[in-house]
Amino acid sequence: MVVSINKSVNRQGSKFLRVSNWVMALSLMVWCGLAPGNAYAKATAMISEKLFNRVLVQSQPEEPQDKPQEIFEDIKIEPQLSPISMTINGISGGSVPARRITERVETPTGSCIGFVDEEPNHKVVLTDFFDDLSWQVESSMDTTMIIKGPGGVWCNDDYQGKNPGVSGQWQTGTYYIWVGSYKKDDYHSYTIKIFEEQP
Repeated sequence: MVVSINKSVNRQGSKFLRVSNWVMALSLMVWCGLAPGNAYAKATAMISEKLFNRVLVQSQPEEPQDKPQEIFEDIKIEPQLSPISMTINGISGGSVPARRITERVETPTGSCIGFVDEEPNHKVVLTDFFDDLSWQVESSMDTTMIIKGPGGVWCNDDYQGKNPGVSGQWQTGTYYIWVGSYKKDDYHSYTIKIFEEQP
């Protein structure tokens, strides 16, 4: 006696499953008296249910998942044939006064004000000298900025509107960036645009 089970599902990616060999083996056991007569019916029903459930799971297309936006990225910038243009994201603010990080109140690019975290928001490695590179914060709230690296410390408050930024020449090396908020423990999302000025 040969019995087969076939299940199909009318969905995208339908699959047809066959388990005739397994059922044939159980049939022989029943035929030879090695298994009770109702074992065949129970096993057949159990296999049918499990295989049908598996088909339902396998046939359902996976829902696309949105990739979460990364924040507080550390990046490396290398010279390119085309002008540099990239963004990094983060959350501004903290409980530490900016002047404690910079150990000064003023820099050539602006005042060191606001509150930041003890640790920098970003680490940026420049693999070469850049003659005209800009760092500009974009946020819906009023933010501040600190950059520390080879050659000194740079602070800024209102570079463009209420958003801070710094532009100029940058030496090869590692730079640490803090983005602050005016109030202590006040946190806001932001994006930093890093780009080379067009000649």
